[in-house]
Amino acid sequence: MITLLKDHIAKRQVRVDFYRERWTSRERDMSIIDDGYLFVTIQGHVMYRTNLIKKMTKLLCSAEIPRMSIHALRHTFATRWIEAGLDVRSLADILGHADVKMTLNVYTHALPDQKRKNMDFMATLIEEGKKDE
Repeated sequence: MITLLKDHIAKRQVRVDFYRERWTSRERDMSIIDDGYLFVTIQGHVMYRTNLIKKMTKLLCSAEIPRMSIHALRHTFATRWIEAGLDVRSLADILGHADVKMTLNVYTHALPDQKRKNMDFMATLIEEGKKDE
């Protein structure tokens, strides 16, 4: 799947570079393109949801991954982001959440292993602190 996404991103960039002059000459807001939306139309617009689902289904099929919803991919992305220890404020911004609490409430419930690792890490720090006393 990663190879397919990288391939798509490369093709998207070629398309954006090819059409950029045409799009900017029409005084189009390039923020949609430059904000990194993965799927844009030839006209430089964000892809309609139905077309996006068709495109995603085709990508999943090519990668021999069972069909899943866009929300499932979003949830997986967010969960992996948090598991990697990346900052939650950036994730909230990416997901469009105004409040970090929303992000934490929705995506951290599925991380009992991460909680255990954090608790073990804290226990180690406390034990090391006792040794230094």
